[in-house]
Amino acid sequence: TASITLYAQWSQITHTITYLGGSGSSGTGPTHSPVGEGTSFIVAENTFNKSGYTFSTWNAGASNYDAGSSYIMGTSDVTFTAQWTKNDTNNSGGGNTGGGNTGGGNTGGGENTIGGNTGGTTTQTAQPIVLINPPKTTTTTKTTQPATKRFTTTAVQSKLVASYAKFSNVTGNSNLVTISHDPGTKIQLTKGVVESLRNKLKVEITETGLKFTAVNGWTGRISVPVVVTVNGVLTEYFIGVVENPAPVLEPKFGLLDLNSATITWKPSGSQVVFYNVYQSNNLLCTTPLTMCTQVKGVNTHADLRIESVGHQQTYSTLVPPTYVKGRLIPAEVVHFNVGSAVLLPEDKIILDEFIRVAKSLGLNIINLAGHTDSTGSSAINKPLSEARAIAVKAYIAKAFPGVTFVNKGFSSSKPVASNNSVSGREDNRRAEVSVG
Repeated sequence: TASITLYAQWSQITHTITYLGGSGSSGTGPTHSPVGEGTSFIVAENTFNKSGYTFSTWNAGASNYDAGSSYIMGTSDVTFTAQWTKNDTNNSGGGNTGGGNTGGGNTGGGENTIGGNTGGTTTQTAQPIVLINPPKTTTTTKTTQPATKRFTTTAVQSKLVASYAKFSNVTGNSNLVTISHDPGTKIQLTKGVVESLRNKLKVEITETGLKFTAVNGWTGRISVPVVVTVNGVLTEYFIGVVENPAPVLEPKFGLLDLNSATITWKPSGSQVVFYNVYQSNNLLCTTPLTMCTQVKGVNTHADLRIESVGHQQTYSTLVPPTYVKGRLIPAEVVHFNVGSAVLLPEDKIILDEFIRVAKSLGLNIINLAGHTDSTGSSAINKPLSEARAIAVKAYIAKAFPGVTFVNKGFSSSKPVASNNSVSGREDNRRAEVSVG
């Protein structure tokens, strides 16, 4: 007769961070402990050496990151590869003065597109930053204002509105993130960003910032790189976007019996990994389904709340389920002697336990039904059945004030056993207690 309840234990998924020195370098890479999805960490300092070169940035796929900058872990491992800048070699007053490089190889692009060439030949690799405006050019010198990187995180949260006519096309309210930049300059997204976010976010550039709209019910965290001009300096920002799942729809709570209950809801259309159900601050249930069943001993007025959990530890607001009265739930049955409406001592013990349970569940409506056996006339049995229901009502009301009672007498019209035997007639002389 024993029962076992199993609960899923959800663990944080972690990913490995690897640092590589790149071709021709020596030394040991920095290390990090494994990092969970959606967690921000600081990119490590370089510990590699490369003869004739100076460390520039770390490259991770389509983006570059300074040592000491912030990185938000995605859904997979990440590898940082060192990017190197070759050290300058200057030939003072030599063949580059008024000679082969004047109006020639360096004009309009040439070998060196970033950096100064005054007084000699410079070999320099372009810094990994998206440039919006072309560098200013004079007749003798071509220079570019060096780009700096600044990192900021701005949270964007949308309340999704589900469209059940087309479930796969769930859309979110747009959210505008304002980005400060010099008047007359434009905001520019790094190449490929819009395409990479196609199944997650719609990104629109406005005069004041970026407008985000979640598509396909996407939930999660992502970093969007943009380049703007601030005080004449090209600046790269990483805008952190957080899309939380929408709350569940039509949450309901109802009793199955005096020992268990069920909590149900409908999905909102957001991408959800699982749901949490809390009673006050205690986790009552965790499930990927849209219901929790066999919840034990929950009060109908309990502080129940349901939470949607999306990708990368994103959470909806908590919503309370409403208590729904279903069918009447049979609770207890007490029996009477022939022709009597007086409660027996053993009946009072049964009712005392019922009162304790009903109070703990917060029930406030009790249905009572009185019955008789088939001996005697209807004129006698009808009022006798009503008297038996009233006797139970009087006993419960003393210990459970404020309860609403619905009591009826059914005479001998609803037997539970045959009236042709002594034991059958004993079973039929009863009062039934139900809740709903």
